[in-house]
Amino acid sequence: MQRTRTDGHRRIIFYYILPILVFATLIAVDQVSKHVLKNVLTRRGSVTVIRNFFWLSYVENKGAAWGIFSSASWGQIFLKVLTVIALIGFCVFYYFAVKKQRKWLMYALIFIIGGTIGNFIDRIFLHYVIDFLSFNFFGYDFPVFNFADCFLVVGVIMLLIYFLFMDDTALFKKKSKEENQIENEDSHAD
Repeated sequence: MQRTRTDGHRRIIFYYILPILVFATLIAVDQVSKHVLKNVLTRRGSVTVIRNFFWLSYVENKGAAWGIFSSASWGQIFLKVLTVIALIGFCVFYYFAVKKQRKWLMYALIFIIGGTIGNFIDRIFLHYVIDFLSFNFFGYDFPVFNFADCFLVVGVIMLLIYFLFMDDTALFKKKSKEENQIENEDSHAD
């Protein structure tokens, strides 16, 4: 079957242009929300969105998740180095996902890379990460987080779904009729 020009254009759009747009949008949403809310919340203080459940609260997180390493003098350097290593690894992984045309995997990695870079920008320029989403679940004050953290979580969930259900060697992959037939033939041959 011969490829048409339209197929080539679709491929360029779906594997190159759209991922770049999604990536840029993730970074923009994260950075704009942080800086707008920093300006608003440093003047007004915490803002209740849903009483006893959800607030916008400005926090400068000098550590990692839940403030880990925030009191360690070497914490910021460690987190910056770790972030660079992780970004290189995810970008290499992304290259292979594009090469094998795995869209779901590509977008999972775009969310992870976008979230990582969103927080990395803060670490480089501010030496802390701006967090502002604050929730209370059943009396537990969940650690304050930001959109970059949300993107990371969404990306990791997508990655888990991919490797559990969609990859060629997935643990819970639904088998095709041909694969089931081959398995049945093999079990009858024993």
